[in-house]
Amino acid sequence: MPTALHIASRLHVTPLLNIHHPPFEKLYQNGVYWSLFRERHTRPMTDSYMLKNVRESLTDTDVDGQQGFWLPIIGFHFGRLHGAILSSQTGNPRPDVTALAHDAAYFHDGESTWYYAIGCMLGELSGQLFPATTEEYARWEADRRFWQAHSQRTSHHAADTEPVSIVTTIP
Repeated sequence: MPTALHIASRLHVTPLLNIHHPPFEKLYQNGVYWSLFRERHTRPMTDSYMLKNVRESLTDTDVDGQQGFWLPIIGFHFGRLHGAILSSQTGNPRPDVTALAHDAAYFHDGESTWYYAIGCMLGELSGQLFPATTEEYARWEADRRFWQAHSQRTSHHAADTEPVSIVTTIP
């Protein structure tokens, strides 16, 4: 279990992940504070916020051309994302919030891999705060059965076909 971070005089927040790097931890803490007390978010941030900022953090370099210096700034972005859904009084998710982030309204060509990766990370982190409901599990199971049956029909159909004879003609 991650160690709670001291955000304000009477507010401690448990981060979404175990942090073992002090600069990352400090920036995560600053990000939570920023969302709670500077920007005062009233709804979750978008997944495109994370995509844009993580990508920029990964491409920024320091004076020696090294990226490592900038990587802890990603902690700030995760902290901002986390702080946007929390109550500034309790440090817990606000009752009106049901997800860590909400989907952006659009996708750009060539970015689906980034969205998939960010979505997987946010989904894993979100699961700690918003456990899946019985209805969600039922829907996932129904979807799994549907695609399993579809896969079996498709593979069965392909196995029942005969190979096509290839006739070569010599002019």
